[in-house]
Amino acid sequence: MLRITLAILAIGAVVVLATSLAYTPEEIVGGGPLAHFDLRPPVCPGCVLCGMSRAFCAASHLRFDEAVRLNPLVLLLYPLVWAVAVGGPWIAASARERS
Repeated sequence: MLRITLAILAIGAVVVLATSLAYTPEEIVGGGPLAHFDLRPPVCPGCVLCGMSRAFCAASHLRFDEAVRLNPLVLLLYPLVWAVAVGGPWIAASARERS
């Protein structure tokens, strides 16, 4: 069960990182991925994660000062997502070897 959970989390992390690399923060403001489907972005309710999509995009484009300005939690979450994307499959593979 742990292997499956880690695999799903790793796939999600890779999708998040790939999307953040594919779009700039400016494109996210304009609707980004939703524009391909003729959808409008929902109105942000203003929570602690407000600006995180744009912060991830800025970090993926090496604009770290802008990323921190958009949402300081990016300093914690961005490396965590990278760790899950890279470490998740490795941990799952080592767990498989032990069983």
